Amino acid sequence: MSHRVAYPGRLQAVCSVICTLTALAAILAFPRRLPAQFTQEKLTEIVKKAVDNKTVPFQLPYFEASEGALKYKYWGVKRTGAEFEERKPLMYPTDLQFRVELLRAKKYLTPGRREGQLLTRTLTAEEFKVLEPYLKEIESIVKEQLALIAKHKGTPEELLDKLGELDGKADEKFADALAKLAKHWRLQEAQPLVEGAAAYPVEFETNPPGGEVFYLNLADYDQVVEDGKIDKKECWFAAGKSREMNVGDYQFRAYLPNGKTETRKMTIAKPRNPNEAIKVIVPGKN
Repeated sequence: MSHRVAYPGRLQAVCSVICTLTALAAILAFPRRLPAQFTQEKLTEIVKKAVDNKTVPFQLPYFEASEGALKYKYWGVKRTGAEFEERKPLMYPTDLQFRVELLRAKKYLTPGRREGQLLTRTLTAEEFKVLEPYLKEIESIVKEQLALIAKHKGTPEELLDKLGELDGKADEKFADALAKLAKHWRLQEAQPLVEGAAAYPVEFETNPPGGEVFYLNLADYDQVVEDGKIDKKECWFAAGKSREMNVGDYQFRAYLPNGKTETRKMTIAKPRNPNEAIKVIVPGKN
């Protein structure tokens, strides 16, 4: 499963969409009773709006035809490690519905010809038709989870265990859907990919010092440009002082102490010296 990260700036955006709705306030606290009017259809409406407006940090599906198989990576909402350690009941149906709506949006990432290059493609009507019956089955599981949250009278731990079991059933449905898509593409099977093998430590600096560095991969960068949101800080991912990054092409943006911003494109590649971190200085040449 890929490493999933959420970022504080973008989490403020999700609060503006979701937390203002009384029905979803329970995401932030254990719900003793879910409002009767809160249905799977209502959840779908909220999630679809968040996907369409890109107000929530999420990862698009990644599909790669390789060695006779459809290889795929996790897609869905990007959450922090703390959120995974202390999952709230409504996170389960919400995260499932996000995965469904991201497939309905039909956009997915696939590797380009150059190492680390990612391209955004669109599922055809025929390809989506293969997936659609499975998505409806997964939404039935979302309904089960919402009903369970509304009616549960046991302990919070018991509720989370039952929600996790339903999550497992949904994962099997997603796997079945992608196996069907693999056959449609005349591939033998669908296989999940695990990221992390081609990641290297990277250290970030600004010139002059004292600023902050943010980044986007090229596919996300192109999408943000297309959406006209390139100057919105919350649309970029915070790099911090250092982090591990996969090989590939990135756009890095520095927010400098003088209030100016600088952007540069750079390729993260395997370092010559594996004992030294890759240095990214923005602005600068290295």
